[in-house]
Amino acid sequence: MRNIIPASIVLFIKDIDDSGYSLWMQKRTEGGSTHGMWEFPGGKIEAGESPLDAAYREVAEEVEIDFPKSNKLLKFKDYPYQYEDRDILLFTFLGLKADLPTDKGKWYKINYLEKSSHLEGEIPPINHQIIDEMSDYIKEQSTTPFWKSLWAL
Repeated sequence: MRNIIPASIVLFIKDIDDSGYSLWMQKRTEGGSTHGMWEFPGGKIEAGESPLDAAYREVAEEVEIDFPKSNKLLKFKDYPYQYEDRDILLFTFLGLKADLPTDKGKWYKINYLEKSSHLEGEIPPINHQIIDEMSDYIKEQSTTPFWKSLWAL
């Protein structure tokens, strides 16, 4: 059995409405099987670091923005995934931040009905599952008083 590599990713969302929302992604420029694909900011969790701390650190490093811990990140779900050369456990977090730099990534409109289908071949396979499940969650939760107070929508 291979070692499992823990990693944290952050899915930034904005413009939530009845039809969908916008999701920010960045293009992977490092080598490997996902080179050139659109991904979420994130990376490996360092020794002694919590998944949440890793999420904040990775956003600051990759997106090169000041992202203080006072900005809320909502724990979403954990995803085990196997690549050909490694096994990973992705800790996913949801965040709101509308002013992400367009030179580091771009916003994609995600429709609740088609979800990630229009991104086929542009994102890693695991990201389809994440986006599709997150779309169902956001659609279901976005009208609740708790969600609105949590995210200050």
